[in-house]
Amino acid sequence: MKSKEIDFWYWVVKLLPVKLVYFCFMHVMAHSTTGKYSTTVVPNLSGMDAVKRYGDDKKI
Repeated sequence: MKSKEIDFWYWVVKLLPVKLVYFCFMHVMAHSTTGKYSTTVVPNLSGMDAVKRYGDDKKI
């Protein structure tokens, strides 16, 4: 992504309600620890690893 695209998405996120962002994050973490990732020990999973798993599976 280019710098302007990243700035745009940060701007959009700042407009969103905090609870929505929180539950979106919970959805990513749940996706990253169930199904084919069900053997994952949750405290050992970093946020960046969860985002990578989600992005790889959803083809973002």
